[in-house]
Amino acid sequence: MAILFFDETDEEEERRERDRREYTRFFVAKSNNLTDGGVHLQLKRPDLRLFSPHPRDNQALVIRFNPKRRKGGLGMFDVQVEYSNDAAGLEDPLPKRPEIELSMVERTRVRFIDDDGNPCINTVGDLIDDPAPEVDEGDIVFSVKVNIPVRLEAWILQYANAQNNDTVRLRGLFCDPGTLKFKLRNVGLPQVTNGIGFCECNFELHYKADGWTELIPNRGWRQLVKRKIIKLPNKKTATVDADELPEEKGKIVFEPEQILVTTKNGTPDKPTTAPFLDADGRYIESPTFDNIHLLKFRFGPLKPFNDLPLK
Repeated sequence: MAILFFDETDEEEERRERDRREYTRFFVAKSNNLTDGGVHLQLKRPDLRLFSPHPRDNQALVIRFNPKRRKGGLGMFDVQVEYSNDAAGLEDPLPKRPEIELSMVERTRVRFIDDDGNPCINTVGDLIDDPAPEVDEGDIVFSVKVNIPVRLEAWILQYANAQNNDTVRLRGLFCDPGTLKFKLRNVGLPQVTNGIGFCECNFELHYKADGWTELIPNRGWRQLVKRKIIKLPNKKTATVDADELPEEKGKIVFEPEQILVTTKNGTPDKPTTAPFLDADGRYIESPTFDNIHLLKFRFGPLKPFNDLPLK
């Protein structure tokens, strides 16, 4: 919606009674929205928001913003703004403290890592994934209801599935970095209270004590093999196994190579399941809790949750 103009008229009323001072200013505005323009009119003139000072009397604050659409005026408004130096009892809906409730959400989660950080392997050293262990867990959810400006701020989009990179205090509980995930539920339609436009916003912060970083055992069908590129007498080059020719000078490279295991017949063959790899991408012949490498994956951006409207 566009506000075509928002001009003050020459009229202004002033009333004084003992220590009480009141003013009324009058404006004429035009909008191209023929259905609803009151909230957007106020966005056009933030100097006329509730509790904004009068231009000639800083102690007199806006107590009422009253736009009236002219009948048959095609978007024309008469706007009356009232000021008083006694604004006690009026409430600005925007600075209102958020309401935060706690609940528990049950879910079933596939687990490859136990609570001690060990991979779920059998006595042979194979990953238990057929089927993978499923565990019933409960997430603590902080449900937040808060009033926000009609003109939405950037965090509404930027915090989708974000995790906290700071310590956050909620209802007296301290949540460490990486333990909260943001979920937007809804932003309501514009409302007006005491002349202030706002929207009700509902979002959730899901808490997981061990964090939202996923740990997955390092497995694959190929491994990285250390190679060496050496120069031949005919000025050509050759790539050889670096361990077989340790005295030869050359450039060290790491190349992926299909993993082969020895069968019962003593012949090399492809493994039937993806083997474990160490931190350097090399095949682990005898996997244990100590030598299996866990990969860490984070899904969602890291954001400072103390910048959210939580206070």
